[in-house]
Amino acid sequence: MKTRLFGKKEEALILTLISVVQTLLLSSLRKAQGSVEEDGVHILTTMIF
Repeated sequence: MKTRLFGKKEEALILTLISVVQTLLLSSLRKAQGSVEEDGVHILTTMIF
């Protein structure tokens, strides 16, 4: 019997998606820190809501 919710392929896909999202968030945070403070606040509020 299978107790796993996802197969190996699905797990790999989900992990890849998570890492891509983390990379995008990190890069957007770095850009926010490098740019004007207002832009950083705008990006942060966009991420929260």
